[in-house]
Amino acid sequence: EGEKIAESFYVQSGCYGKGYSRATIKKLPGGQKMIRNVFVELPEAKLPAVKRKIAGRLSSPLSAPEGASENAPFPRLVAESLRDCADADAAIFECGAFNKSVGPELTEFDLYLLFPYEDHAAVVEVTPDEYVNLIKECRGKLRKYKSALGFSPATPPKGQKINLAVSGYMLAGGGSRHPEFAKLLEKKDRRWRDLKTPMREIFRKHVLKSH
Repeated sequence: EGEKIAESFYVQSGCYGKGYSRATIKKLPGGQKMIRNVFVELPEAKLPAVKRKIAGRLSSPLSAPEGASENAPFPRLVAESLRDCADADAAIFECGAFNKSVGPELTEFDLYLLFPYEDHAAVVEVTPDEYVNLIKECRGKLRKYKSALGFSPATPPKGQKINLAVSGYMLAGGGSRHPEFAKLLEKKDRRWRDLKTPMREIFRKHVLKSH
């Protein structure tokens, strides 16, 4: 589970192929918190069963996104997954690069490679102008972080308000990478909700439904 520590600092544990990252948070006197992150490697004997278990099937393999890319197949598919499963008007998703292609058979191992964190999906209400500004902020950070961006649709939906689906990590500010996202929740009357569903499961449901 993730925990928001400050205005735009979000800590969570994750799984990385041969092991997982365990983050612990210890409260100190005076209200401060000490964060410790360790990598725990899994025994080789436990890996084959995870690799073999089929989670779904893609219509075609997903190639690893190159750094600083916009609407590459993987982030675009995740944005579509978010929009579909959250029944939202729009969705934005940003990710780092991964080092291999996956599919067309999608295994549990692949899902943890693509989504290492236990990050929930969320829906937040934004205006069309805010939607455009959020995409603009993401575009401005692609080269710096060598990340890949996916969003759906390309132009803002018509209407006064847009239900935007994003990851909880992005909504919390992405570890200070996305202050415009973090500012959304500064308005006390802002309508938003935690879907209580990990991003990994959102993607799995979409793949099983669509492919």
